[in-house]
Amino acid sequence: IQRCILMTTDPGDLVLDPTCGSGTTAYVAEQWGRRWITMDTSRVALALARARLMGARYPWYILADSREGQMKEAEITRSLPATTPTYGRLRHGFVYKRVPHITLKSIANNAEIDTIWEQWQQVLEPLRETLNAALGKDWQEWEIPREAGKDWPAAAIEAHAKWWEGRVRQASEGEGDTLADSPERRAAILVGPEYGTVSRPDVTAAAREAMEAGFDLLIVAAFNFDAHASEFDRMGALTVLQARINPDMHMSDELKNTGRGNMFVVFGEPDVEIIDDGGTEIRVKVNGIDVFDPNTGDIRSNDTTGIAAWFIDTDYNEESFFVRHAYFLGANDPYKSLKTALQTEIDEDAWATLYSDTSRPFERPEGGRIAVKVINHFGDEVMKVFRV
Repeated sequence: IQRCILMTTDPGDLVLDPTCGSGTTAYVAEQWGRRWITMDTSRVALALARARLMGARYPWYILADSREGQMKEAEITRSLPATTPTYGRLRHGFVYKRVPHITLKSIANNAEIDTIWEQWQQVLEPLRETLNAALGKDWQEWEIPREAGKDWPAAAIEAHAKWWEGRVRQASEGEGDTLADSPERRAAILVGPEYGTVSRPDVTAAAREAMEAGFDLLIVAAFNFDAHASEFDRMGALTVLQARINPDMHMSDELKNTGRGNMFVVFGEPDVEIIDDGGTEIRVKVNGIDVFDPNTGDIRSNDTTGIAAWFIDTDYNEESFFVRHAYFLGANDPYKSLKTALQTEIDEDAWATLYSDTSRPFERPEGGRIAVKVINHFGDEVMKVFRV
């Protein structure tokens, strides 16, 4: 965000972020002398952004259009100070730190990248040639299978294992590391992308690698999981545990000294009941959710007061979740203040159907599946798919 703002705006420009999230855009704009407007539909996001901005501390910058700025500029450039009048205008910017100018050409011609590539090729290429010779193949590196054949000779199996070991180390920046050995059980950790979603193929590949290495448990830590990944909880004897990273992790520097940041939240499955009267329509009832408290190590069983909202996709296609039913819960009526603010006639029966733990009846889906997504007051969510 900082790089984008510095590349595309000048001090004093107005920056608009219509989906503020944790407030990073506003934070950076404030830091670099840009005016800003930010907004979000989520009260969780607004609370995070507000807390972050109100508690932020920024470094002091020297205005270029000031006598102090002229003196500092002369010090940096080792030249005589300018003598032009100064007016303290923000539009002229600040006295910036000097860094080398990097272009795409310099990146493409970076000798360090070539050196790293050559080092790995010296390790991987002989192994690939040995593997091809043992099997009578002519595989390029992208054609080498992940699994060794059961009827391969020992030389091929050994070369294959060493090649993949080197390949994984080469790409280690995109893989999760493993926990230290435990005398009882061993766990592997897959860390998802900072701004992205973990998919089922990601979890499957990590689970297969964890099984091959003899791990008992795979912990997948991520900000978001896609629908297929959220259903993946086991591969053979390997247990797969999904740990959802709290969005506060993006503010970890601000929260680390407050003791208020629960960075990881592990959900149990939502307690959902399908009400089937045997007719053409069904209903869904949500009873609560279980949440793992990382501070105490205990499982908190919450009733519907711990649920901020829950949604139903009444014909889930296993690819995208469409909100076809939306309901809102909590200890207090979340619409009370809204109804007061509207100051108009409201259909009380219609409001009641939204503030409910039981859905309205709906037709059985043609695809035979529905999906229920539950969100708590911290913005954490979990989804479960049902066959009906």
